[in-house]
Amino acid sequence: MGIFTIAMILLGLLVGSFFIRYEEQMSIVAVVENNIPIVNITVPTDGTLECNYVKNGENITCGDTLFTYHPKKMNSKETDDSLCAILSPTDGMISFPYPRTAGMSLKAKSLFMDIVPAKMQDSSMHAYGFLSESDRGKVTVGQTLRIPIDNDVLLGTVGAISPLPNDKGLYYFDIALSPKSEELIMDRNTLFYHKDLPAEIIIGNSRLIYKIFASFTNW
Repeated sequence: MGIFTIAMILLGLLVGSFFIRYEEQMSIVAVVENNIPIVNITVPTDGTLECNYVKNGENITCGDTLFTYHPKKMNSKETDDSLCAILSPTDGMISFPYPRTAGMSLKAKSLFMDIVPAKMQDSSMHAYGFLSESDRGKVTVGQTLRIPIDNDVLLGTVGAISPLPNDKGLYYFDIALSPKSEELIMDRNTLFYHKDLPAEIIIGNSRLIYKIFASFTNW
């Protein structure tokens, strides 16, 4: 009875191992960034700030008034009584390089603020990593890759791999992020740059039973 029970347990384990897959992972570091075409808002002419209508981090729409200012008179240090209004050329989020206060002097062509566009169809995603010489032979184009970040996981595949190492002996390779992962980053609506992210490349995904038999074969 005892031998029969043990035999049935072993048989069950073997049958179960046929359906269970064994995933081999290799740890690497990755860089993920999106290059958003920031819109620079500059001052057309010298003048004095009359009113700033927006705040840092505020979402605005195309046509909203950003600020008004009194331009300086031609060939004079005095400001004109006229008032110029600067409107937003796009939907997006305001980003100030430093505080703006009424009455401050403005220089022609100086940067007043940036706008991070709400619609980022023209932005480009870029993700890549590096492989040591010992790991290079384990990685092939198309292998699945996972990058945990914050409370999410970015998914992608290994892209083109450099045929030659860099001066540090590392092989550069591209990471093709899945559309859902790209959308996840785009939804943040901000500049995104993360380096030295711990990532995992799935270098093997076979049935557990094959790994068991391979272990016996290697003995």
